[in-house]
Amino acid sequence: MPVYPFSDVNQRVFFACMGVLYTESNDQSVSDPTDGTYLTGVQSVGVSSDFPSSSLMSVGRSKRHIHYYAPQSFEITIDRVIDQNSNFFYYVDDSDYMATDAGARQSHILHANNIGTTGRLNSDGRCLRNYDITILYGKDTEDRIGDGSEVFQVTYRNCLIGSISYSMDVQGPVTESITLTTRSVTYNENTSTSGYTLPASNQSGKTIQRQDLDFLFEGSALGTKHSVLPEEVETAFLAEDISGRSSSIPGGDQARRVLGINSISVDISIEYSELADIGKWRGLEDQGEQNLWRNVTLPVQVSSSFSGALRQPLPQTAAQFPAGTYLPNTDTTFSAANGLTTATDWNRVNRQIRLVAKMPTAPTPNYFVWDLGRSNYLTSFGYDGGGADGGNLEATMTYQNDCSDAVLVKDGTVRNLPSVLF
Repeated sequence: MPVYPFSDVNQRVFFACMGVLYTESNDQSVSDPTDGTYLTGVQSVGVSSDFPSSSLMSVGRSKRHIHYYAPQSFEITIDRVIDQNSNFFYYVDDSDYMATDAGARQSHILHANNIGTTGRLNSDGRCLRNYDITILYGKDTEDRIGDGSEVFQVTYRNCLIGSISYSMDVQGPVTESITLTTRSVTYNENTSTSGYTLPASNQSGKTIQRQDLDFLFEGSALGTKHSVLPEEVETAFLAEDISGRSSSIPGGDQARRVLGINSISVDISIEYSELADIGKWRGLEDQGEQNLWRNVTLPVQVSSSFSGALRQPLPQTAAQFPAGTYLPNTDTTFSAANGLTTATDWNRVNRQIRLVAKMPTAPTPNYFVWDLGRSNYLTSFGYDGGGADGGNLEATMTYQNDCSDAVLVKDGTVRNLPSVLF
């Protein structure tokens, strides 16, 4: 019986043995895995599959012997952190990001330059944005993926984004979670790392932190505040308002707001419908056509939530509601009417949400922008904690918009996008 070295017997796959590459396109092309871009900051990768099958009843027999499969599916989930020299996984090109009506349209998630709406090619040869995701699996005998050893390679073809979410906790980096789906996968097209463009050293860099979001301050000495929060969030979580304290704030007479927000989340969910294509499994003969008859189901689900410590319940001003009332039973409370029952814009919503992280990249800073538009509305808020164990009373406020407004962009300037109906 042969005796193997311990390292050969114990070879396994763990995080340092894995690498993710991606290629994005707005057409029906199929890329070479070796052309993929290495995805930085990946913390974990998971893949689940579904092979739906059914059997037909066989009249007169106790055993069913006729069986068939429906189209298979794969779901890839990638969790990553973002450093100042990289970008969002899905993002708007900064050349389309302009503070004009045209810029608002070109930056919109449903524009043909971005996610798009349909898998069929339009007159410009564009369709749903899709991704080829290649996962490389190496050996634990190497320090990292790309150190020269052979790898096992799997490529998931023409993946569609199902969801993107961001978690911004008071401690730790901002995390990005991407879920993609596909029906087509290829294996072992290249087993040598020499064909791929991989990092020459271990990854390093400054990641986006919650503290990089600029909604905590305002005033020239501290920089311009670009983030915009709903008025209920600012009112509920306002912990302290410092004004004119030159001794504690550099630069002289300034104003600084301290908010008790502990965590923020942004969730974008995209659902797709598909026209029946009787007799054909699209993608079988031409992998690039697997999404041919798929369409985005409107609206794209865009939601955000804000959680933090409270000093008081949600306050209301006397200007909003008559004295002695608190959240009266009216449909104007959180609308553009802002609680005024005599207002005519009771059926409009107008809460603007824009989160901006300023990263000091040389020679000029870059801004990472989550712009959820001006049509968000409060869907829920609740209190928890404040128990005998000494925990803080915390609240969570959740917002949604039905305009599919979600602009993710990295740029040297924060644009004030107008609200455009289309």
